[in-house]
Amino acid sequence: MIEIILVSQNSCFPCKALKMMLEDKKEEFESNNLKLSYLNLDELEDKEEFTDKHQIMATPHILFKKDEDYIGRLLGKQNVEQILEAGINLK
Repeated sequence: MIEIILVSQNSCFPCKALKMMLEDKKEEFESNNLKLSYLNLDELEDKEEFTDKHQIMATPHILFKKDEDYIGRLLGKQNVEQILEAGINLK
């Protein structure tokens, strides 16, 4: 299963909008064996370490994870169809 992680921050309004759009299509993601997850950088104790490791310079940022490996990313605000298609193509 591919996990799609929306990386966001409290001050990121596009992140909030994207999260709502993803939640509206959650069943479509699940039917394609894709898991949606959300990570708020403001809630991480090791924010700097995480952003350095994953080269996150801005939000929203989408990470794709399979098992324990990060296998892809999308930068900036994407539409839901682009995120779904990217997740399907990575399977």
